[in-house]
Amino acid sequence: MMRAADPRNRFIKRCTTRVALVAMPKSIQWDFSMKHRAWVVTAILSFSSVLALAAHAADCKAISGKLLDNLDHGNYAVAGADFDEEMKTLTPERLKIFWQGLPKKWGVRGARDDARLMQKNGNDIVVTPLHFGDRVANAVVVCSVSGQISGFHVVPQQ
Repeated sequence: MMRAADPRNRFIKRCTTRVALVAMPKSIQWDFSMKHRAWVVTAILSFSSVLALAAHAADCKAISGKLLDNLDHGNYAVAGADFDEEMKTLTPERLKIFWQGLPKKWGVRGARDDARLMQKNGNDIVVTPLHFGDRVANAVVVCSVSGQISGFHVVPQQ
């Protein structure tokens, strides 16, 4: 049995006191746990929203590619299938006139380079360089949050 004068006894008493000061009441432990859980849930939701935005951006790139493929193959009615209500004013006939008029303005249609993705004002913007003879033009497709095409134009590259 250890006595109070024993130096080891003082060490044990000091450690026990410090541990007692560090230990928290149950209510504080529960509160900390709830804050921790809230933080974890917030982190998971933030990460999932980032994944959703990335998926939306990938969808816009695919939609843009599908639009340009359909225009290249002359499927003008199918090309406008992903247009939003405002863009539906661009009828298949107008799309045909527009798309077939580009080589007349800029030269023979050549290759299509890899698309680049940007974001502006919550919209995904896909820019795809198109070669016409010795010139390059950018096909710009804007996708809304709903995943529809809300803008489309082709402009000469500067």
